[in-house]
Amino acid sequence: MQSDENLSFVNLQTGEIVQVSQEMLSIKEDSNECDVPEWQQDELEVANTILENEMQFAQLPPM
Repeated sequence: MQSDENLSFVNLQTGEIVQVSQEMLSIKEDSNECDVPEWQQDELEVANTILENEMQFAQLPPM
């Protein structure tokens, strides 16, 4: 289930569904990566992939 803080996206090429927090997208957009703990690095990479390939991902509506 998706919350207001977590967003789900579908990769339009592979059909893979990924989830990322709004916080990680904001951090990536603001280039404020140095404040992210190591355990959140994977999610930050997902946010980066989504932002760098916006045409490849479609946001899913909240459930």
